[in-house]
Amino acid sequence: QAVRDTRERFGGGVVIGVLKGSERKAIREKVHMFRKATLADLKSFGAMREHDERYLKGLLALLVEAKVLAEKYVGPKQVRVFALGPEGRRLLSQESATLTPLRVPSHLRTFTTRIDAMLQR
Repeated sequence: QAVRDTRERFGGGVVIGVLKGSERKAIREKVHMFRKATLADLKSFGAMREHDERYLKGLLALLVEAKVLAEKYVGPKQVRVFALGPEGRRLLSQESATLTPLRVPSHLRTFTTRIDAMLQR
């Protein structure tokens, strides 16, 4: 939802800032680009403020692997931005949709083990 809220035009720093509910100047200055009056108008603003940045970076990587998100490189400097992938569009368009199971690549296994431990609390 945060990628949709930011109109699929920003990289991980802005997406994570929105999820954490950041009031940083760099985030506040972009609110007009999100076509909202205030950051609080974003559905995802602050939705994951309890998680640290490292966790959210890992989550973004896992969502790219699951095709929920897609990485695009735009502009002459080839800046990386996140867009909704095919799974993300499906999940957000169907209220009862569930994520298709995926094989977690080895470089993300430590991260998924941490998620499993948190869910079992």
